[in-house]
Amino acid sequence: MEIGSRIELSDWEWDMARAAGDRRGSSNREAGISSAKVDEGRTDLEINVAGCASEIAFCRGFNVYCDLVQEARKSMDDDGDAVVRGMTVDVKSTHHRMGKLIVSSWKNPVDLYALMVGQDRNWEFRGVISGGSLVVPERLKELVPGGAKSYQASQSELKAMEEYS
Repeated sequence: MEIGSRIELSDWEWDMARAAGDRRGSSNREAGISSAKVDEGRTDLEINVAGCASEIAFCRGFNVYCDLVQEARKSMDDDGDAVVRGMTVDVKSTHHRMGKLIVSSWKNPVDLYALMVGQDRNWEFRGVISGGSLVVPERLKELVPGGAKSYQASQSELKAMEEYS
């Protein structure tokens, strides 16, 4: 899938994303895992559904299986969302057209991080960055003054998957 490729989820995929997002949120609440959301304009449910929808879109675009883990797990136990060409990929999403790829500071590093931009059924692939390039001290910044730090990359820094094959 090339940078800029668009994926529209089918009715079945959209239903799956909504169900998985709801279950993911419920599992986290039951396990006492708090949300570390960075978008105050959306609910936890909306963020979880968007995460699931973007994972499904990414995986369809690369013709790989989507794990859609729904049980609660801490960020440090998260080993990514898919495997593409033997590399683990953690899919991140944003509904902001020029939004950054953002990864929690306590997250387990994976081979690649991918960014999907969109909402609901419609997603666009914006590229990937290696874990070794992203998870470095100089990228650890606050999104908002006084807020938690996260690793960040702008869309202009993301590359095509082929550059890592």
